[in-house]
Amino acid sequence: MKHFYRLLNELDLFGCEIKWRIDGQQKFKSKFGSFVSLCLFVLLTYSFYLFILEMNEGKNASLNSTDALLQENQGLTFGPTDFLFSVGVVDTYGNYIQNDMNQIFSVVFYYCEQIDLKTNCDFIPSVPCDTIGQSFSDDVTQRHSYCINPEYLEQRQNITLKGSLRMRNFSILGSLIRFCENTTDFSYCAPKEEIYKQLASSNLFYTYTSYSFNKELEGNPYAKFQNTETSVLYSQTTKHIKVQQQFSQATTNINPFYFFPSEQPYSAIEYDQTIYDTQYNDGNSNLLAEIIIQLTHTQQIYYIQYQTLMDVLAKVGGFYTVLKMILDFIVLPIQQLLLNFYLIKLLEQFKCSMNDNTKIKQSNPITVINLIKDGKIRQQYQDESKQIQKTMSIDEILHMQLKLDKLLKSIQDKSKCPNDQIKELMEENPSPHSQTPILSIQEQKIENLPLNNSSK
Repeated sequence: MKHFYRLLNELDLFGCEIKWRIDGQQKFKSKFGSFVSLCLFVLLTYSFYLFILEMNEGKNASLNSTDALLQENQGLTFGPTDFLFSVGVVDTYGNYIQNDMNQIFSVVFYYCEQIDLKTNCDFIPSVPCDTIGQSFSDDVTQRHSYCINPEYLEQRQNITLKGSLRMRNFSILGSLIRFCENTTDFSYCAPKEEIYKQLASSNLFYTYTSYSFNKELEGNPYAKFQNTETSVLYSQTTKHIKVQQQFSQATTNINPFYFFPSEQPYSAIEYDQTIYDTQYNDGNSNLLAEIIIQLTHTQQIYYIQYQTLMDVLAKVGGFYTVLKMILDFIVLPIQQLLLNFYLIKLLEQFKCSMNDNTKIKQSNPITVINLIKDGKIRQQYQDESKQIQKTMSIDEILHMQLKLDKLLKSIQDKSKCPNDQIKELMEENPSPHSQTPILSIQEQKIENLPLNNSSK
């Protein structure tokens, strides 16, 4: 029947919450809980520091990208150090062909720009790549490779690779590899038999600059690298190679505090993974190979949104919530054990004070070590815990000592009643739930005390 009534009480949806106070606190607090809390705060502080570093480095930034058509006059304008284009020839065994003074072949670069169906081309002389001071491969390769003369790029500042959907306004950058021929101005070519022998079954290699997008790079989100391609050359044919690259744009939105937003645009070209490698015989035995680099009519647009301070705080808050949930399963049982120790100690002190045995101390106090070692202490702990669970209420346990102190102080202030008489009045009304006396003094017995003597 009691079990039924207990289940019936569980259905009450309008029960009043009992808030206990322990040493003036709403919750029971211990040194162990304080230590765990300090460890948690240290871990959160260190995590906040790491998240701030990630924010400054651009990690975990959100990224959106889209494909779009290349607009008119859009493209990459480059200088001597922004774009590197090199060409070289090796024999069948991969050995570099000795081409001192261009006696075997010559390399000429050109830049053509078409505007409103009018084409203008500039031919650019080549120089050995080891003379321009850019390191993109080993020294041997640079000595036998040919690059655009940097003086030309410095004089002309508007070299821009552009693409077009309808092929109206666009530009190309190319290279011509020719057999050496004696002229009135140049007569240092090797014999034709040797030239044809050297180039009869050779391999063409060429290198050009591309950019790789990486949103987590510091500063510029594009990393520059060199693409190296090879192609086989055949006698009495002309090699034609067309390399397509894609124009790319990136906009970084840096707004760490929601107060000072800043956007920074970047431009680059990315390898489109499209190479047209063909060969033909046009009757021009002087031209060995031709390489064309151009942009496609599409572009890639990236939008980078870096983390803000509010995002970092949200991550720290979520991290704290997860850690708090995990620690609750570990710390809560220990806190409950410490609370039981506290209540048992308080109960024993109250019993001693009511029995006037304050000088008697327990030989084996209830501690964690004694619970593990001593079976009697374990049995005592279980008995005391059951007693506390049965009699736990504001009036009987938690507020008992506080109310006792206040009552004794108020009575002593208003009367000269000795403490023994007060204790006798309290012991006349024991607790119905346990052997622990409760703080209950009937009004009529309080009135019998000489409280008004002081006023007289």
